Amino acid sequence: MTLEASTSNERHTWRMRVLFATWWSYAGLYFCRKAFYALKADLGVELGWSESNLGLLGASYLIAYACGQFLASWCVTQVRARTLLMIGIGVSLSTNIVFASVESFPIFLGAMILNGLAQATGWPSLMGILSQWTAKNERGTILGIWSTCYQLGGVMATAWAGYWLHNAGWRAAFLAASLVLVVVLLIDLLLLKESPEQLGFSSYDLQSTHQTLNVPTLEKSYARVRVPEKLSTKVWTSVFLLGLFYFGIKFLRYALWSWTPFILKTSYGLEGDDASYLSTLFDLCGFTGVLFAGFVSDRFLKSDRLGLSWAMVVGLLGSALCAYALAGASVTTFAILLGCLGFFLFGPDSLMTGAAILDLGGAQHAARIAGLVNGMGSLGAVLQEFLIPWMKALWGEESVFLLLLLAAALAFCMLSLWLVLRRKGYTD
Repeated sequence: MTLEASTSNERHTWRMRVLFATWWSYAGLYFCRKAFYALKADLGVELGWSESNLGLLGASYLIAYACGQFLASWCVTQVRARTLLMIGIGVSLSTNIVFASVESFPIFLGAMILNGLAQATGWPSLMGILSQWTAKNERGTILGIWSTCYQLGGVMATAWAGYWLHNAGWRAAFLAASLVLVVVLLIDLLLLKESPEQLGFSSYDLQSTHQTLNVPTLEKSYARVRVPEKLSTKVWTSVFLLGLFYFGIKFLRYALWSWTPFILKTSYGLEGDDASYLSTLFDLCGFTGVLFAGFVSDRFLKSDRLGLSWAMVVGLLGSALCAYALAGASVTTFAILLGCLGFFLFGPDSLMTGAAILDLGGAQHAARIAGLVNGMGSLGAVLQEFLIPWMKALWGEESVFLLLLLAAALAFCMLSLWLVLRRKGYTD
């Protein structure tokens, strides 16, 4: 075997390790993010907290998460993405230990805010790392598989919380979530490297200026944080439209994550653990949507993320319309529509906030753009936390499905506008 082939094989081995570590990093964060939502109804009963109190906790977390995204987009230009990620993981697991230990609403609220800031470090940091380990013509497929971390992570986190809730109570469920992140932290310490260049390999990113194995030069470039150059007007226009698209997508996604178990328990009479298990259908169907979108975009559409995402959002809009028209139907109907929403939502969610961001920003700007887009999207997640309890109290559950329909319509409009502007040459 030649030296070049040996080096290539070693680089590939390290990439698989990094993909494994980053997958578990984001999946693991969900264990300390979704525990609250899975346990929310039982917390209200056990601690005597009202729906308004629970809504305030969720909204406070999401506000902190949204602000943290914008902060993280700046932080990744000042510190290493790997360092920022591991700090966030450590803080998040600590807050869940606090959740399990207190009954004071103000302390719980403060810990929720801190958890939101910590969780916000995840996506920008990981996009920055993955931009170094992937090339454009393979990102749809790789990121499609990798992005199952937040479908399967959500499913596993909810099921994990439901299991511990049923067998040991809500306090044990929070502690069990923290334990998962302890394991993830150890994995990252052993396997996570920020870039191939750090190990002396050439970059996967086709836009990289370092394509040869010049170890002294690579080590010198790695030794400092690169200050981002100015982004073009076309890229900023794309980022703005992508952020508004993600506003609608995250409104819908977090609305279903936050309130599906609660509605299944209070409106359909399911037990807390059964409601948690059934709500995972949204994520499970989303898993297939992500794999479908990533494979098709690379294999058949020459990495056209936007066109495929638009087509899937049409399906999302149709599913949301059916959910609104059939609001209040049987549990079976609710479950089928929940699965359809998951499939058509998570596909474009993954493509546009994963591979598309890496395509727009490359290795130098991906982390920064990811923070900005995710921050704009998170504002939609914040808004739903306030709107849904208010709308539900005034007009019932049917109004909740109307909000989901409007959020899907916003996502559809933004991608439609982006398609038109791209054809006219105004966006990338």
